[in-house]
Amino acid sequence: MNTIINNLFHLDNSKETTNSNSNNSNDNRINSSIAYTKHKYSSKTPNLSLDQGHKFIKYQKKIATKIENDSNLASTRQSNHSNKNHKKITNENFTTNNSNNTNTSGESLTKNTEKVLTETNIDSTQRSIIEKLKQEYTETLNKYNQLASQISQNSSNYVSRVSSNNPYASKIIRFNTGQMCYVTNQGVAKYIPSTNILNSISGKNGCPNTSSGANFVDINIPWINDYNIEGTQLPTNPPLIMGTVMKLNESCGNEGSNVFVSTMLPNQQNPIYVGCYQDNSSAPAMTFIGGAPPSTGTASGTYNFNQCENAAILGGYQYFALQNVNSSTGLGYCAASNNKTNISKYGNAYVPTGKKVLWSSNTSGQTGNSAILSITGALSVINSSGTSIFSTPNSSAQPSNYLGCYGDAPNRAMSLYNGGSQKYNLQQCQQIAQQNGATYFGLQNSSSGTNAQCALSSNWSQTSQYGRAGNCTQTSNGSWSGGGWSNAVYNTSLPQSNYVLVLQDNGNMMIFRGSNINDNQGMIWQSGTTGQQQDANSAYAAAKGKYGKNWITSGSTMAAGDFVGSPNGYIALIMQKDGNLVLYTFTQAPNCQKINDKNTGGGILANAVYDIGNVGISANMGQVAYVDPDSQIHPYPTTNVKNANTYTSIMENTNIPGNDIPGAALNNVSNIDGCMNACNNNNECNAFVYNTTGPTPVCMPKKLSPSNLYSLNNFSSASGMSTYIRDKTVVTPPTGVSNTINNVDSVRYQNYNNSGGNIQKTYGLSSAVSVQKQQLSQLQDKLNLLASQINNTKTTLLKGNSLVNAQTQADIKGFHTYLLEDKLTNAKIDGFNKNNIDNILNDANIKILQQNYSYLAWSILAVGIVIVAIKVKNHQQQ
Repeated sequence: MNTIINNLFHLDNSKETTNSNSNNSNDNRINSSIAYTKHKYSSKTPNLSLDQGHKFIKYQKKIATKIENDSNLASTRQSNHSNKNHKKITNENFTTNNSNNTNTSGESLTKNTEKVLTETNIDSTQRSIIEKLKQEYTETLNKYNQLASQISQNSSNYVSRVSSNNPYASKIIRFNTGQMCYVTNQGVAKYIPSTNILNSISGKNGCPNTSSGANFVDINIPWINDYNIEGTQLPTNPPLIMGTVMKLNESCGNEGSNVFVSTMLPNQQNPIYVGCYQDNSSAPAMTFIGGAPPSTGTASGTYNFNQCENAAILGGYQYFALQNVNSSTGLGYCAASNNKTNISKYGNAYVPTGKKVLWSSNTSGQTGNSAILSITGALSVINSSGTSIFSTPNSSAQPSNYLGCYGDAPNRAMSLYNGGSQKYNLQQCQQIAQQNGATYFGLQNSSSGTNAQCALSSNWSQTSQYGRAGNCTQTSNGSWSGGGWSNAVYNTSLPQSNYVLVLQDNGNMMIFRGSNINDNQGMIWQSGTTGQQQDANSAYAAAKGKYGKNWITSGSTMAAGDFVGSPNGYIALIMQKDGNLVLYTFTQAPNCQKINDKNTGGGILANAVYDIGNVGISANMGQVAYVDPDSQIHPYPTTNVKNANTYTSIMENTNIPGNDIPGAALNNVSNIDGCMNACNNNNECNAFVYNTTGPTPVCMPKKLSPSNLYSLNNFSSASGMSTYIRDKTVVTPPTGVSNTINNVDSVRYQNYNNSGGNIQKTYGLSSAVSVQKQQLSQLQDKLNLLASQINNTKTTLLKGNSLVNAQTQADIKGFHTYLLEDKLTNAKIDGFNKNNIDNILNDANIKILQQNYSYLAWSILAVGIVIVAIKVKNHQQQ
């Protein structure tokens, strides 16, 4: 049966030899059985003694005792058998004296054999189950071998993908149909869906620069839709794996490594100078770091250019500026902002460099002179004696008592004389005004100056309340007459009028008739300098002049040193101390200058603004994460992060006030390495300050809040001090990830694809074949289960085989016993005495015993043949 089981499952290669031995054994048993049957006794055999014995069988029971004694006597005659064999025969119920006992013993042996054959028989259902197990085991084993081979191939592909010899790593591959992908240094291809995204990553945040063709690799493969599926393998050498789609501004590089955010921005920043802008001490345009300059502007700041830049970067600002800089030391006040519009709201900052004369009275050399806008419409220079030594032309100021053309309304500005009768001219109306004591008179509703209505008033505010009118007519004699609802107003008694001198930013200075800047009744004179202005000088803006505005009225004077400026200071009329009245424009330069480090610093109330070009993310500082092969980031939990023994964040001329670790300060530390060792050996220390301002260097270990470690508020400018911040590292990286840490800036960290989720337990090759390894494990479990089922079946068959073998041995022993008894019977027959009735009875009994033995022999022979036939059949089927 062992051979049968082994043959069923092809687990034993010795099948042929075993079957051959089995066949030889079976043949021997069959031959023995056949040989025995040749000596079988037949009742038809002509033997007188036996025939007579047969006739006396009915008397057998009467002489049972005697037969039993004779049988025992016959048993003792078996001199060629030992007592041991005799006991075995007796135990197997084979007796020589009782045919019933013999039959019962033979039947029991036959039944036992039949029972064993029935219990161990392999029917068609069992054989089908065995065949199914065999087939399923073979199929599973084939799958296992195929998957193991596939894992081996995938492992080889993985090693080739992540190798530094991968020609596609960290480059842009271009399909022959035009599509492009960025390939990570782990061999993952990330599709770039648009030119806009390609341009956004080119040369930024660790991505390859595509401005030239150096970082493009053309592959002779067409794009197919299957490549849109993550995990699809490209037919390249080595095979690349499709990853996630590239996003706008996404970061590249460091795939398969840990990263630590040590800086806000990349170290090699090149700020661009934006311009020199005016500031306002009352409402500064930018935020000052470390304090604003005093209002007097005499104190000196403490920030140099690099310190101000670094402070702005750490504070999350894009723009920074130095104000009130000392050009020799390069130190000033540091300002920062993210609002470019607000930075320039006060305009450009300039400092005057010179003046240019546009017009003058040419009255220099006469000290004590002053200037006046006369009531006759002339700008005059009066010497110390009160004599006019210069006047602008005023010939167009006629009539001299004409004030202007003003509107009227039903609620009259001036009272109409004689009910508004229209019969008066200029002289008549003036005489009526004089007679009535009116200060002002006017002509209305006449274009010729005759037959006009005469209007009277002594209240100038009421007279001019409706403002300037535009429908007065100048007559042939030069006088003016009002039209409908307008009065041509005159001064009754005095030959004078109202005039205005105004300075404009367009470079022009002029005099016009009128009572204010908005009451232009006609130009009297102008300087003719329109368009000749140059630069504005805020020091000479109108608001800073004698009258605080850019115009004066008749009767206004200017003493030596007084000036009237245009609104923004492009021109200014200055009464100089040398007696000359001069109209100036100005030349000036930006109020920013080069400092000793070749950068630009601002003067008083001037910001020399620089653009850093980017804004860091302070919340990312100090973060530690793993970048997977697909460029997706996985932050480490704080419980898996610790202080490293390296220092990347170093700030020169910077101090951390307070936050000292008690008793940790060290004096006379000769070099920075000693300070680093002191901090590294102190679990509380995450930063230190190296102070070289004293007679001996001092190391000051610091303990800052981890969440506030990089806050700008922790630091202050301090010459001779350097601040060092401790890096971070990983406590226990995932399987497949090394302890190596690469430093990145906060912007690059921010732009990594962060959809990767929490960090996993395994990466690298283990992760690359993890699914297949899981499948392999499942197949292994299935093989183990099938093997267990096969072993259980084999055990059952082996047990049955043992039962059959045991029963066969019992049958063989019984068969040999029958042969022995048959020989004894034959011996008795041969010694039969016809004259001895006892012999007759014995012969009769012997005959019956012979028949019993014959029956048992045939039964055993039949059972043996069945067993042999079953084994032969099984052997043939196998």
